[in-house]
Amino acid sequence: VSTQSTGALSSQKDCKNSSYALTNSSLTPDDPDNCALLNKADAYFDGGIYQLKEGSYVFINSRNHVFGSVSQMGYIEVHPVSTVNFVLIMIYVFVGLFAFILLTFLMFLWARYHPSNALAKPLNKVNPWAPRTGAEEGAMYLME
Repeated sequence: VSTQSTGALSSQKDCKNSSYALTNSSLTPDDPDNCALLNKADAYFDGGIYQLKEGSYVFINSRNHVFGSVSQMGYIEVHPVSTVNFVLIMIYVFVGLFAFILLTFLMFLWARYHPSNALAKPLNKVNPWAPRTGAEEGAMYLME
């Protein structure tokens, strides 16, 4: 039996054999030696990380399960990773990045040829291609 299938049963300490607990009818549900009901298990169980194969999986928490009123169940559906989707996403990212850079360049270029426009004035402060007046050019030379 693998550790994955036994789960929390394998982490209980000072416990009689779990098959003993399953076959011995004298054990009550509250008996500390009843390891089949996880009575000596910690409150937390680190099951690790498992790589699942493609398919559908269902699971249930049998510890806190009261029929009819409380149920802790789940469903996991595993789909294969498609390299086509990854390639398409990368193409979209690069096209978007290229479009952003192109639009930024065109915006600065427009601001260069329309320096008196109210929208171009803030851009021309950071625009490396913006025309400079004599005072601004002198300030630029002093900064260099």
